[in-house]
Amino acid sequence: MSSLLGLSEFSPQAARRKLSGADINGDGKVDLTDLALLMGNYGKTGGGLSGDLNRDGRVDESDLNLFTEEYSIP
Repeated sequence: MSSLLGLSEFSPQAARRKLSGADINGDGKVDLTDLALLMGNYGKTGGGLSGDLNRDGRVDESDLNLFTEEYSIP
């Protein structure tokens, strides 16, 4: 299952994060690295942008809200 999801180690939490899209860099964690990737594209439009969690072609407040649903302070 880990290899199917592209995770180094499987856990239900890592799978949920990966499938939510909030794990932007695909390391099985939703952390500040993912937030930095999202914010690097904040305000941009187009296809395939890192951080376009809802896949509407733009990185905006909606994506940030989706991210914060998955992020928790360590």
